[in-house]
Amino acid sequence: MQPGQSSFSELNMFRPIEKDAFAWNVPDAEFGEIMVGHVLVGDNGYVIIDPPMMPGLVDSLRVFGDCLAVIILTPTHKRGGSIAAVQLSAPHYFPGFASESYPAHIEVPGKVFYNPGDLLPLNLKVMEIQTGGPVFGDHPMHEMALMDETGRAFFADICHGSGREKLEIGPEGVIPGHTDEQISNGLEALAKAVPPTVVTGFFGHGDDLVGNFGKLLSDRMKKFGYK
Repeated sequence: MQPGQSSFSELNMFRPIEKDAFAWNVPDAEFGEIMVGHVLVGDNGYVIIDPPMMPGLVDSLRVFGDCLAVIILTPTHKRGGSIAAVQLSAPHYFPGFASESYPAHIEVPGKVFYNPGDLLPLNLKVMEIQTGGPVFGDHPMHEMALMDETGRAFFADICHGSGREKLEIGPEGVIPGHTDEQISNGLEALAKAVPPTVVTGFFGHGDDLVGNFGKLLSDRMKKFGYK
C-alpha cells in the first residue's frame, strides 16, 4: 500500500518531510533528548534508518508496503533496529567497522555488515564519517552516513538541524560546554566525507534541513577556515 492510500490514523505517527520521506520522534527516557527515525519510500518498498522503537511502530510501518532494509548508522543507534528487523522480516544492516558491537542477544536473519562505498537498498550510497579528534567530550566519532541519488543524506550524530536555518555540529545544542576544537573536528570529518551535491540532511536527532543543508554546511566550514 502506498502512503497516499493509507488512512490518516495509520500515517499519523509519521511526520512527512518530503513526498517519499517521513520521520517519527521518540524521547529518550534516560537522557531526555529526542531520537528521530526515518522512513524512505521507494517503488518496491521502504527502508527505515536508525529506528527508535515505540508502541505500534511496526504495525504502522506496514502501510508503506514491504520493508527492504533496517539500517543502523552507528552502534549507539541500535535502538529498536534488531526487533524491527525481526518483526518486519527485513535484512538488518549494521556498520562493518562495529561488527563486534552487534546485539548478539537477538538473532536477526539476514543481518548484513556494510562498508564505505557500498550501495544499499533504494540506491543509498554509504559514506564513512570519522573524526581525527574528540567531538563528544574526549571521544572521537565514527559512524556511517547514507546519500541518495537526489542529494539527500542521512546522518547519525555528527550534525543536526536546529530549526530550519541552523546547522549544529555534534554536541552543539545537546551538551553544554563544547569547545571550538570539537566543532572543528566534526566539520573536518564532514568536509572529507560529504560531497557538495548533498543539499538535504536527515538526522538522528534534531530537525531535518531540506534544501539548505549544503549551504549551511559550507557557511560553517568557511567560518572555521575550511573551503
